[in-house]
Amino acid sequence: MLTFWWNKKKRGQRGFTLIELVVVLAILGILIALAVPRYLGARRSALISEGDNALQELKTLAWAYYQQYSDWTGVTLTQLGFTPPGNACWSFSLVSPGATSITMRASGNPSGAPAKCSPLGAAGASQIDLVLNNDGSSTRTQSLP
Repeated sequence: MLTFWWNKKKRGQRGFTLIELVVVLAILGILIALAVPRYLGARRSALISEGDNALQELKTLAWAYYQQYSDWTGVTLTQLGFTPPGNACWSFSLVSPGATSITMRASGNPSGAPAKCSPLGAAGASQIDLVLNNDGSSTRTQSLP
């Protein structure tokens, strides 16, 4: 009697076949292959926006400084009152402060940056420049890997 019950239970237990498992894994692989590039692209765009936002803040501070002193010669980030965001993926500098224009630069993925900055490429490979002229006009250029 026990063998009859055991054989019946064995026939009733059915699992997935190897082909069914391979098909499921293939579908999951395709979905992951479609999702990961979109995720990394959105992450990179967010990091670039972080640098742009900080440069816009720096631009506002530089313009206020120019309106007060009518010159950018020899100005530093500290004199402008700029404090970079904490744990940022960018380092900021003033490249050529002069009498008629000032170039503000954000360099991506500085040394010691957190792992979240990796979509910006190697240290210093990503760069955003913002040139502010004494008439208030500005131009933005970027070089991203």
